[in-house]
Amino acid sequence: VAVDPVAILSVFRSVGADARLHALIFGESVLNDAMAIVLFKTVVSLGTKTTIGIEGWHEFGVDDFFAIVGAFCLIFVGSIAVGIIAGLALAMSLKFLRLFELQNA
Repeated sequence: VAVDPVAILSVFRSVGADARLHALIFGESVLNDAMAIVLFKTVVSLGTKTTIGIEGWHEFGVDDFFAIVGAFCLIFVGSIAVGIIAGLALAMSLKFLRLFELQNA
């Protein structure tokens, strides 16, 4: 039975669940969505860059397997790198903007 993580998070918020549990469920949901996107992009590129979509799976070879694994790893690691760079840039900009001083004003 699949349950929507948004529903679970709203129930957690309404019952006052622990913030760490909320963060874990939210993180798992985001990671699951990201993995689905990466896997979809890999399969689509497999169908357009190889003859598997045209000729069928009997033409699937070892080089195609390594091409799939390589594309998946490249997209996955590239996405993580973009996320880390964006997160660090945002954290540094918020640190230097000193928005916490506006709260007391």
